[in-house]
Amino acid sequence: MAVQRLVRTIRKQQSLNEPGSASSFIPHPYCHTCLSSYQRALALQLQLHELHYNLGHVLHQQENLPGAIASYQQAIALCPSQAAHYNLAVALDEQGQTEAAIAHYRQSILLQEPDNQWNQPGLSAYLGLGQALIRQGQFEEAIQLCQQALALDSSHSVSAEFYCCLAQTFAAQGQINPAIATYQHAISLEPDLTVAHYQLGKIWQHQENHAAAAACFQRVMQLQPDQPEVYGDCGLALLALGKFTEAMRCWQRAIALQPIFVKSFCQRVASLTESDSLTQSKIACGQFLTALQHQPDDPSVSVYLQRIYLHLADALTEYGGREIYQQAKTYYHQALQLQPQNLMLHLKLGDCLVKQRRLEAAIAHYRQGLGCASESSEPPPFPLASPLSSPLQGTYRSTQDWVKAQGDRHQYIPLMRSVTQSFPTAI
Repeated sequence: MAVQRLVRTIRKQQSLNEPGSASSFIPHPYCHTCLSSYQRALALQLQLHELHYNLGHVLHQQENLPGAIASYQQAIALCPSQAAHYNLAVALDEQGQTEAAIAHYRQSILLQEPDNQWNQPGLSAYLGLGQALIRQGQFEEAIQLCQQALALDSSHSVSAEFYCCLAQTFAAQGQINPAIATYQHAISLEPDLTVAHYQLGKIWQHQENHAAAAACFQRVMQLQPDQPEVYGDCGLALLALGKFTEAMRCWQRAIALQPIFVKSFCQRVASLTESDSLTQSKIACGQFLTALQHQPDDPSVSVYLQRIYLHLADALTEYGGREIYQQAKTYYHQALQLQPQNLMLHLKLGDCLVKQRRLEAAIAHYRQGLGCASESSEPPPFPLASPLSSPLQGTYRSTQDWVKAQGDRHQYIPLMRSVTQSFPTAI
């Protein structure tokens, strides 16, 4: 009789644990109770697919991915089901096994009932498959999948999800304008679709439309006020807009949402001794987070933040590469926002621009740096009167050689005339 009661309990929990059911999330205090029941059943060597499925579900909630995957696989071996394939796909996806996840998303879709195609497991499987295909770079199939789903379903909430997936595909291919338009359409169908607001904000941020990005992130903060990464992104956007105090408030909230992680990070980086730029950026980050928590109004907060950007930019410049130099340029700009009269920052940004062959922009920043030096009471890091030691000299020579190599006399003459008039000792 005890075994029969245990079997009935397991089968009842199977129906409650289907994806999308109201009880599919087992509250944490009950996870251990359920786990104990399933382990007792396994000890009795009960071969029930519901047992293995439910055990996988509990292990999945406890973030024991290897255990969950093994249990879902055993459930499928005993009795393949749409829900088991879907949950196995999710667990594999979370473990980074995207190709295997795609195979099980497909199996979940194949096993759905023809007359109930848009039940919650079916919808989740289509969306999971679409996002996995995007990560694998299979954009055409992802687009076809989304378009197929949109053609079959007229529900606004479902359509918004698939428009959001379609927008992700456009963004991944670098089709920024279609991605923006598609995210906006998804939001028009489902105004509270958090992921659409967040992803749209990330695109605006990448496009350096920081006001639009901040608006998107602030909407996400209203809808889901417990997401630290959103406060972090919003802080970056506000800082780019020159709203330092508001940015610091966002970051304080991000810290408050993950205090254990922040404390552990600060303690770990405080013990670092390496002198490379990346390590120095981590040390500065720990100092910044500590100061922001305990002395938020102290000028050191701004100093530590500027150091983070400076060291990150230096680290990226050392690695090199077109996109890496572009990101380094962004970090130097962010550091300059905090210390616009910093001579060394202007010089480093100029050097970074030279590496990108943006020579006129580099010269402009060298000029600004020299202007800062002439206004400063502190001696510059090089004697301004010496043409051999001036950082401008190398840039002007590079400019001359580069423009000559292009065979474009129309570029060469005006540029060099501008150089010699402004800084004749550099030539």
